[in-house]
Amino acid sequence: MLALGLRGNLFRSLDAGYEWHPVHVEPTVSFLGAQSHSGLLAITGLGGTLLLGPDSNQLLTQPLNTRRHFNSVIATEQGWILVGEQGVFLSNRAKELAQ
Repeated sequence: MLALGLRGNLFRSLDAGYEWHPVHVEPTVSFLGAQSHSGLLAITGLGGTLLLGPDSNQLLTQPLNTRRHFNSVIATEQGWILVGEQGVFLSNRAKELAQ
């Protein structure tokens, strides 16, 4: 279970929310959306942030060549659909990493 928020705050619970532990990730931007699909976790945020990894301990920043903010993320078979301030953006980066 994950809780995410402003200024890079990301917390993980392994016991259904009884205890929470901080997860340290870079960059420390505000995180706005998250979803897991097919063994990958995606977290979106301000400034074009997309973090991907198999779990919250192994998240890597993915270059998207944009500074637009993404509020949510939806997983599809073609990749991740990122929704934000300037519309909808499809990133197949997750598909590339899974191969």
